[in-house]
Amino acid sequence: SVSPKILKWNFNSKKKTKQIDTLGIKLLPGLRFLDAGQGREGVEDLEDLKILGPSGAAGVYRISSLEKIKFNNQYFDELMFMYKEDCDLAYRLFLAGYNSLYVGGALIYHDRTVFGRGENDLKVVLNRKNKNKKVKEWSFLNQHIIFLKFWGVQSFSNKIRVAWFSLKIFVFVLIFERYLLKQYFKLFKIKNNIKKY
Repeated sequence: SVSPKILKWNFNSKKKTKQIDTLGIKLLPGLRFLDAGQGREGVEDLEDLKILGPSGAAGVYRISSLEKIKFNNQYFDELMFMYKEDCDLAYRLFLAGYNSLYVGGALIYHDRTVFGRGENDLKVVLNRKNKNKKVKEWSFLNQHIIFLKFWGVQSFSNKIRVAWFSLKIFVFVLIFERYLLKQYFKLFKIKNNIKKY
């Protein structure tokens, strides 16, 4: 798979910007995913960027590789309506031994509804106040589907990171976003439909 350079399109002013929307999906320890370069303006130091896969905003995939990793005739996991479904696909391709490249010479523009603000916990938390509740519900559920789906293929140390990240999420939700607790019940209802790797 291949990811282009995706810059932010300002929908309100109908103008191109120089701000990075994404250069592709980056994998962090603990099965955390983020859009590489998001929010930055310069990419000079990112030209040799290693990515897990392209964002769902735009990507090119080899059909033969998609055919090898599909499940129940699905490339994207249909349990995941929106948000993180591209991370799931990229991770399945990675586990199957496929590589993904960032190609900075290919350029598109994208208007993103939900925009990240960084990797550290504080920046993530501060950015949440700007996100739509429905988006948070989808993203929350899908992240937990990913945890369950890929738990068995994680190293011991990464299982500890996943468990720690899950605990932090739970405590945060319990204190600040209790409406997300119902997603745990939804996860329990669909757990038998999650294909575990």
